[in-house]
Amino acid sequence: MHRELVQFGNFCIKVDSVRTASTYAQFTQGGTQSCSCIYCENYAMASKEFLPLALRRLMQQLSIDPSKDAEVYVLDTIDDQRLIYADEYYFFGDVIARTQVVEKSAFPQDGTQLEIDIRAPSPLAQEEFKQEGALCLYFEVELPCVRSANS
Repeated sequence: MHRELVQFGNFCIKVDSVRTASTYAQFTQGGTQSCSCIYCENYAMASKEFLPLALRRLMQQLSIDPSKDAEVYVLDTIDDQRLIYADEYYFFGDVIARTQVVEKSAFPQDGTQLEIDIRAPSPLAQEEFKQEGALCLYFEVELPCVRSANS
């Protein structure tokens, strides 16, 4: 089995990209597409353009399809123009090295504060990721409000 080594922040992960990509290929949509609330609709629109480049690259390295989230929820609002989202995406792999119990990484080169953690799957994971070898890419990110309540 071929596994790719991915390093970011204080994490070193061996990713099973083939298994992850084939699992995402089974999904027709992510959680935000199956929900009609304004927050999920906003995330679906804003994430296409405003997710930090470093996060997009990391998701690509982990073979995660960014349009097929497991769960997205709002943690906070900032001056009615920005939302702090918590996001859960899943992949298959093994954490090889980690310097702290909970690692929070920032990507200041993008001008955006971004907190990332790799953790065990939560109950919100898709059924296909509720098995041995699955890991959760959890992150908190600030995104603009691009969808108004009247749209």
